[in-house]
Amino acid sequence: MRNRKCASVPTVFGGAIAVALALALLASAGAGSAQAPGIQVDRARAGIPIGTSLTINVTGAVAPLTVAPSFDGVDAVYDPVKRRLLLTGRSAGSGTIVLTDRNGSTATITVLVGFLAGVIPTDLDVALSGTVSAAFVTARIRDALERALVRQPGTGLDVHGVTIPPTMAPGDKLEAQAGVSVDGRGTYVDVSARTAIHVHVDPLPALDPATLFYSDDPEYVGAQLSGVLIRGTIDTQTPARLFAYHVADGAPRRVWLVLRSAVPTHVQMLGTISGASPAFPYIGQQSSARFLAAHASGESAILPIAGGMPYVIPFGLMQPGDLIEAVEDLRVVDGGPVDFAVATSPATAALPPLDGAELPDDSHGRRGVFTLTAVAPIDLAFTSGAAEPAPVSIGDAALPNKRAGERPLGGDYGVVRPFALHLANTTAAPLSVYLYELTSGAGGATATLWFTGDTTATLVPCVDDSAQPHLIRAFTLSPSETRTVTGSFMTDGSASYPVRFGLTATAPAAAAPNGCAAAPATPPPGP
Repeated sequence: MRNRKCASVPTVFGGAIAVALALALLASAGAGSAQAPGIQVDRARAGIPIGTSLTINVTGAVAPLTVAPSFDGVDAVYDPVKRRLLLTGRSAGSGTIVLTDRNGSTATITVLVGFLAGVIPTDLDVALSGTVSAAFVTARIRDALERALVRQPGTGLDVHGVTIPPTMAPGDKLEAQAGVSVDGRGTYVDVSARTAIHVHVDPLPALDPATLFYSDDPEYVGAQLSGVLIRGTIDTQTPARLFAYHVADGAPRRVWLVLRSAVPTHVQMLGTISGASPAFPYIGQQSSARFLAAHASGESAILPIAGGMPYVIPFGLMQPGDLIEAVEDLRVVDGGPVDFAVATSPATAALPPLDGAELPDDSHGRRGVFTLTAVAPIDLAFTSGAAEPAPVSIGDAALPNKRAGERPLGGDYGVVRPFALHLANTTAAPLSVYLYELTSGAGGATATLWFTGDTTATLVPCVDDSAQPHLIRAFTLSPSETRTVTGSFMTDGSASYPVRFGLTATAPAAAAPNGCAAAPATPPPGP
């Protein structure tokens, strides 16, 4: 008995040892596999500019390690002591490098050898004026970066990391660091850097041009035409407004505004570029609305013009039948004088020569230079109990053309006309007074007004009725109240004029939402 018991102890003990050893071996194997998953590299993708080198750290490899590039544009050398892979770009190309160790473990690195996607500036100055929105500041920062950086064609630009207040007022400044990335799109080596952004909103007097350059001739620009549509000169004493309205006829094309000065110059630019789109009434009204918004706030950019170098502002790519409308106020802040030109070419052609004659007209005579200093305001007065005022007609007083032998300006296109409505309720009860319009009935018109104190323009859809008044805005006057309502009105490109504005106590009809010219299902982009 005793011997049997004594003999059984080693058997049980030995079994426990075996189980423990087995569990330990399993645990060891599991730990070993978790700690040694195979070859690890600190990057799976590498972009290498031609003629430069890049080091990649390698861990987990069991020597010896073989290195196999898939293309000849890169040299790859592994240092087993430092466990580093040195890649040197020799010529443009792309492919992979496969690392294989003694155990058969592999790692693959995707490699691109090429030119840098761009060169990013370290500092950027952005000068603005007026009361500017965050969206406007963001767009101007991007514009300035586009001009300051050098990047390859077909690459993508990303700007991030800048916090901009909702609005900035004259005198405000913003110092920020922007993350800037240029995506090589698989052809060029990606680039990323930080750029110091210096935004300042300079206090300048209101921009109120005395001269209008009107470019609507040829309205339909033929497929093969290339050259200057209109040109002019401004200096510190002669701010000007440019109104350009052109349609691509028969083939895609591009339009540019080009500013040139012999000396370093700063030009304030306030306005909008709308289109390209075949929805002419929509573009015409949106252009007026955007311009009146900028006119009310003074939101504008101050452009640095290098002496002897053209400053090119693209208006956009137009497909056949597309309209582009631009309304821009320009003022030389310092330096100058500045020559400007609106130029156009077929879409695949370069910017045309700027010093030749303007393109031939299309016989309509819608091109010229006009004086804006004598523009009469819209002035209407309504008093309860008195006869209603006669409506005021707008768009039929032709401004004389300063170019000899050229046609006067019709339709008030490009003219901003202030208005004042004088309202008086002499009764002891509330009274509603209505501002209305009567259109010409010769093709329809939209109406765009900016009422002082509003944050958006008032947009009246297209109306084509010379007999029926249509509502623009209603005003409710308290007993014995007098009120003066002010603002600005601008005729819309593609609308038919004249129109008449009046005041009445009888409620006019509301304009139908789609009117005589519906908005496009997918509105085209703005400026």
